[in-house]
Amino acid sequence: MLLSKFGIEYVKDPKTQEMIPTCHRVQSGSILSDPDYIAAIENAPDYSTQRLYEEEGKRIAEIQKRILAIVANEKPYDVFICYKESTDGGSRTKDSVLAQDIYYSLTKEGYNVFFSRITLEKKLGQEYEPYIFAALNSAKVMLVIGTDPDYFKSIWVRNEWSRFLALSKRDRLKLLIPCYSGMDPYDLPDELSMLQAQDMGKIGFIQDLLHGINKVMQTTKLSEDKYHNVTQNDSKVKEKQTNSSAIESLFNQAMLYLEKKEWQIATSFLNQLINIDPEYAPAYIGKLCVGLGLQNELELAKYSKSIAGYDNYQKALQFANEQQRVVYEGYELAIQARIGEKETIEKEKAEQLRSATMANLHIREQQEHQKRKLENLGIFDFSVLHQIWYKYE
Repeated sequence: MLLSKFGIEYVKDPKTQEMIPTCHRVQSGSILSDPDYIAAIENAPDYSTQRLYEEEGKRIAEIQKRILAIVANEKPYDVFICYKESTDGGSRTKDSVLAQDIYYSLTKEGYNVFFSRITLEKKLGQEYEPYIFAALNSAKVMLVIGTDPDYFKSIWVRNEWSRFLALSKRDRLKLLIPCYSGMDPYDLPDELSMLQAQDMGKIGFIQDLLHGINKVMQTTKLSEDKYHNVTQNDSKVKEKQTNSSAIESLFNQAMLYLEKKEWQIATSFLNQLINIDPEYAPAYIGKLCVGLGLQNELELAKYSKSIAGYDNYQKALQFANEQQRVVYEGYELAIQARIGEKETIEKEKAEQLRSATMANLHIREQQEHQKRKLENLGIFDFSVLHQIWYKYE
């Protein structure tokens, strides 16, 4: 299910014979933060399988990064033309010819149009998916061209219009227009039959289509800036909600391995968590525990030395909310209190030793005073008295 969601297909490298992942359907979110990926890690039957899933996840994430790097450099498109290029026999379809006529009409109007026959012509030898992904995401209008019900349902045509349709549900500025010819509009796929379709056989079709697209693009320009500010805030909220479950799962996994003293695995989960949310304070407390060799957070309060100088502790305080800050600062206060108690006990012992030493010196001074006094009187032999004193000391 996860591989299907991200369009991952494994192919054999002809040189190394190794099965390597390829991507046919990019998503902007990293596979490492996907709930299904995290669930697969959590429910792996054994440690070696878990490690395999983690390594493959990293490989796929790197592929995503490379594709998204290409996407970032692509110029935004206004219109995406979706159609079937070739018949099963390999000849060019009528749809392709009609789509090319529409392409030229739109480019004359100044629109940047994605038309695979021409747009991808310069990309021979390269992966097409990054460019298709970029066009689907940036285009405001998609035209789905078809002269046969089966062409609308063909694998790659359906792949493109279904992805754009999904995007349009999240972005109200996107518009999908089915364009048919030589067929009954009721034969359109159910998902497209609900949309306002255009009959390419009707007189004035191109003029009507251009008028409609011009109207859409003008409306888009007027509302885009205002809409961008609103949707940007909404998308951040949705992203945060999606990530929260992933964060919770990763943190629980990290704490599980922390309890087992498997420091390296715990650190791996904590680093993944920080990659999703660099300001998640508990992750830094977890890393602090790893560094100190503690099995859980509560052991921080019993640590023998101050933790205030550790970088992970400072980051935890920096990103902590009010409640978390009280708890984290409480750990250091508990440590300082215990250090203070220890110092007090040591001071008391030192004071007792000093008092005993002073008392002993005082006794010796009295003894010396008595000695001199008795010697001056000539009453006792001091050597005998000295033996008696030291016998009972």
